[in-house]
Amino acid sequence: MKPLPRFIHSLKAFTLTEIMITVTIMGIVGGGFLLFSNQALRSFTWLTATNVAHQSARVGIQNMLQDIHSSASPLLLVNVRGQAPAPQEGTFQGIVFQQRHAGPVQVNGDVIAGANTLSLGLGNAFVPEIGQNIILLGSTNLYRITNVGALNGQNRTVTIAPAIQANDTMAISGTAATNSPTEGGSEMITAYITQRAAYLVQPSETVEDSSELRYYPLVQRWTGSPANGHLQGRGGENTQDLFFFIPAGPNSNTNALNNPDTFSTMTRGLRTVDVDGTYMAPFSDPGDEDDTPNRTAVAAVQISLQDNNVTNLIAPDEQGRRTLNATTLFLNSNIPLRYIITNQQ
Repeated sequence: MKPLPRFIHSLKAFTLTEIMITVTIMGIVGGGFLLFSNQALRSFTWLTATNVAHQSARVGIQNMLQDIHSSASPLLLVNVRGQAPAPQEGTFQGIVFQQRHAGPVQVNGDVIAGANTLSLGLGNAFVPEIGQNIILLGSTNLYRITNVGALNGQNRTVTIAPAIQANDTMAISGTAATNSPTEGGSEMITAYITQRAAYLVQPSETVEDSSELRYYPLVQRWTGSPANGHLQGRGGENTQDLFFFIPAGPNSNTNALNNPDTFSTMTRGLRTVDVDGTYMAPFSDPGDEDDTPNRTAVAAVQISLQDNNVTNLIAPDEQGRRTLNATTLFLNSNIPLRYIITNQQ
């Protein structure tokens, strides 16, 4: 039998001390890597939550800005009647305004007092809807569309309520002069078609302790006895006059604040703001220097946003671990109106 090679005799096993030191070093390195990975994951989640919240805020607020800029009427600040907690005085849960959907459009023929129909030269470009309003240029009245006729050539007849008021009577007197290089053609009576809409901050039905910015594309004036859940605001020439509105949708012609057919959610993850235990609603009247109400702008105050779905990815509350609360964004802005074609809310 040949002897073993010389180098084999030189191999030695690790001692217990060496193994313990190696394991300790590997544990420290591994633990550090795990801590780093955990912190990196939390930071990534925090950044994701922040970006999602900010993006959601930007989309919702930009849409709201655009709608408010193009409002055809002064803004009406509203609260939800009977809803608790009541917001701090001077702050409101939402706004009602009129969106311009078409116009100016031609009114065919004279506008006669007592008439309950108007012929509009709309063509195929726009089809009015029941519930929308007609504003005659220079009128202080609103006429609600109650029926829409079929297209006849380029014209469509709509039924309105109430009937044309005496102070809105208009007649085409003739044809403008044609011998002027800057004038010519027939005189024309014009109108705008608008629709009352609302933005409202309401408690979320899916996320606890959270609210959402909702857009109601159609709200209607309520002339009966007001009830809890109606939108209530003060406005008009007499700022003490109360106005009531109800959201309406395809499957609802009564009050339905939480009916998904009546609204779309613009921004989720809103947090209510408390000042000394009092709920601060997000909308307020900026007022003028002498504190007179300013109906040409609205201020969005301290809207706090947080993306709850991303926040709870790592540390759901039921597991008793720390949740991420650093995704808060506060919004403060005065939103001016671009133009107003009616004083009626």
